[in-house]
Amino acid sequence: IIDDAIMHVAINGYSIVEPLNKKGDFVDLTFYLSAIDEHIYESIRSIVVAKARNNTLEFHAYAFAAWRALHHWTPVRDYLLVLSDGEITDLIYVDQMMLRGIVSLPFGRQTIERQFRKRLSCSVASATSLFRCLQEDRLERNIHTPVHALTSELHEQWKKIWSDGIAQLPTGEIPA
Repeated sequence: IIDDAIMHVAINGYSIVEPLNKKGDFVDLTFYLSAIDEHIYESIRSIVVAKARNNTLEFHAYAFAAWRALHHWTPVRDYLLVLSDGEITDLIYVDQMMLRGIVSLPFGRQTIERQFRKRLSCSVASATSLFRCLQEDRLERNIHTPVHALTSELHEQWKKIWSDGIAQLPTGEIPA
């Protein structure tokens, strides 16, 4: 187990901060749990400990760690946090400052850059640069058409993946 936390407790339908020694007919419990295969955990841990020469090492799930970092610093009570800078995109749904759901989508910035490398036959550095130029609307004319054709195709894939991910949130839709 990487992370585990009780997110919300309600007794007889009433939210409660401290449930110990409380009585009721039914309990509603929301908890977060993130786990990793023990062999993968030990492989990563042994490499990092050997390089860092430090035995105190903590593992955390990225989406949960991001929520915990924001939770104490933002006054916003309800939001959908979208983290898409890596291989995947995490959708973190927060309602009344409570983490209600995390959905991971198999599509992120690196997915786009990998498709740029593959379809445009370019290096990692060039793909990263093309993606940055696309975001900043600075593409050169000779590359503009193939990049936009590819991004249109990726956009269609993204819309399907996004819709499927939103449907997995507890509300089944983008929070208001």
